[in-house]
Amino acid sequence: MQQANNRQHQFFIAPFLNKKPVIIVAPLNWGLGHATRCIPLINELLQQDATVLLAADGRSLNLLQQEFPQLAALQLPSYDIVYPAKGQQMAAVMARQIPKILRQIAREQEAINQIAAKYRAGAVISDNRYGCCLRGKPSVFITHQVFIQTPPALRFLQPVLLGLNRLFMQRFTACWIPDFDHPQHNLSGNLAHQKPLAAPFYRFIGPLSRMTANLPQTPLPEQTPPQVLIILSGPEPQRTQLEELLLQQATTFTQPVVAMARGITETNAVCQTGNWQIYDHLTTPQLNRLMLQAEVVVARSGYSTIMDLAALGKKAVLIPTPGQTEQEYLAHRFMQQGVFYAVSQNNLQLPAAIQQALQHSGLQYEKQNLLQNAVKTLIGLLI
Repeated sequence: MQQANNRQHQFFIAPFLNKKPVIIVAPLNWGLGHATRCIPLINELLQQDATVLLAADGRSLNLLQQEFPQLAALQLPSYDIVYPAKGQQMAAVMARQIPKILRQIAREQEAINQIAAKYRAGAVISDNRYGCCLRGKPSVFITHQVFIQTPPALRFLQPVLLGLNRLFMQRFTACWIPDFDHPQHNLSGNLAHQKPLAAPFYRFIGPLSRMTANLPQTPLPEQTPPQVLIILSGPEPQRTQLEELLLQQATTFTQPVVAMARGITETNAVCQTGNWQIYDHLTTPQLNRLMLQAEVVVARSGYSTIMDLAALGKKAVLIPTPGQTEQEYLAHRFMQQGVFYAVSQNNLQLPAAIQQALQHSGLQYEKQNLLQNAVKTLIGLLI
């Protein structure tokens, strides 16, 4: 992370000169969703004249560096989580790694406090990084999953996991939930609305999407508008497994034009395979434009993807990551509501799934000022 180190040095003097509130934004590196949903948050912080420090690891940090090259980027310890190749192994594999995760949480707490002291940060906003809270300073925890959904094999542990989740969150001064507070008209369902949540600790800040329906023209290597856009995301090896499955089906899927965003932040390579346009990585405006052009989006049912789809009112095929109970819950919920078509990875037949998706309604919401008001409240504590 030499680039991150250089930008640390360039930033050194900034907080001492400009007297702006310095706020650290630290997303979890589990797929790209935690980082992408921090993009509108970072933009709002900058709009309200805060100095922002980026703190993360892996592809999440790479993505934020590309989106905000003017900001300091700081390395946090990686959780080094190993993900199973088969979904049915998820519960057992994750359970075995709990001691390692707890050690990494302690390491990142030490790291984030060192960063805060070095750069005189007044607050931190942590997206699902349990260790990123500051001693004696405003510390905000962002999550849409207040009520953790466990797989059937671990259902007996759900009370314990809920208790641990609450215990870790109580180390923060606030919990921001990227959803609406309405008990029925919301995106997260039981993940955040299973029981009433007490204010002011819990605050609904509205969905966080980097996408907009009003987008100026953004050049792309290929100009042919796609009818179908595939967005790959999530941890390995499941990201690659879905990519290989979709490319196998590409040989029998001749129409229409398909664009695939691979979610690989290390390169910007582009290639053409038949009627498929394949991009390793796209900037937010480029991906935004492809989403607007596409009739159907094919993607994992991660919550950040759901927020992006709803921001643009798109129809979608949702393919939950095998073994990720949260994604399976969201896919099932929106399928039941007739909003999105959902199918398991094992049963995916792409042409048929796209036709099914066109028969579903899609989802769209009106933007509110919930995030703006929450950021204003936080900055008010620092000035």
